[in-house]
Amino acid sequence: MQGKYGAIIIQTRVKECSNRQDVIDNLSRACRVAHTSVLHPYFGHHIQNKLVAFDTHAHNHGYSVKEMIQKIAIQIPGEETRLVSDAARRDEVYIATSALEYDANFKDTFFTCFLIVDPRGEVIYKYRKIHTHLGTEKTLSPYDVMDRYYELNGAGKTRLETFFPVADTPIGKIATLIAHDRIYPEAARAMALNGAEILILGPQPEPTVANGRWETMNRARSFENMVYVLAVNYGEFMSEERAAQRWAGHSMIVDFNGQIIGSSPFPGEAVCAALIDIEALRERRADAHDSPLAELRTDLYREIYAQDIYRKNRYAHSVPGETREERLNYFPEVYQELVARKSYVKPKT
Repeated sequence: MQGKYGAIIIQTRVKECSNRQDVIDNLSRACRVAHTSVLHPYFGHHIQNKLVAFDTHAHNHGYSVKEMIQKIAIQIPGEETRLVSDAARRDEVYIATSALEYDANFKDTFFTCFLIVDPRGEVIYKYRKIHTHLGTEKTLSPYDVMDRYYELNGAGKTRLETFFPVADTPIGKIATLIAHDRIYPEAARAMALNGAEILILGPQPEPTVANGRWETMNRARSFENMVYVLAVNYGEFMSEERAAQRWAGHSMIVDFNGQIIGSSPFPGEAVCAALIDIEALRERRADAHDSPLAELRTDLYREIYAQDIYRKNRYAHSVPGETREERLNYFPEVYQELVARKSYVKPKT
């Protein structure tokens, strides 16, 4: 186990991806900035920087699913991720980043993936986004093909381990979630119960930063699970159609007590860093005072999840629709069920 070490977030300047060269350019830029950042002794010359996180997937929402597969989605590992592997080897760090991923087992669609590359340049981890944002994303969620996904990827593992994987590394147990995932406390809790000590959370667009939700959720996810959170946002988004600060930065590193220990509290390309002390986290978890995971009253909560709400295997025999209306067509039936259960009350108008 490594002692204390530095973790770095690159708050990236990205361009909207219209082709795989854009994917390469975004990864290349982030890796160059990461190199100079890793060399900086943020916490003294005897504290090494060991973990770097940035997000670059920045895809074009205007493309059809077929166009995204043809022009943007990549195979992981593959030609494009070699840039990240080279950077991780060169700087002797773990690098976590993202991309749209093509998997031939699901040939008519694609996933949003967060990956981790180790200091040998090997892809040691992949997480595919569970909670896709149905109003804007055409991405497939593993939950939408749950049975087949588990059959293909779950050998020797539980469903929880398959869908919420954790990388066990010498610098701690690391997991990731992506954007919309963060608003579901169950997703972060699943990672924590699978052993996660560091949770990397991908970007969210405005008004998330401006209305305070970004900071609130990042700090809540850290404290309620006793994990370090690295919340990675874009600093600038270069697009012909979108505002440069559509994703308004404010990347942050939060400790296991919910305290912000490193941040870039502004939009624009930036870097922030913080000291990670996994032993301190483990000592805190060994203390009975305010121990969220140890105090879970699981039997009391089982009924919440006894009935399906958003149903699994929705796209077992199809792919996500091209239009928002198609992807949201599940909602009326589910809404009526929530009203019938008295979870919701219909508005008067």
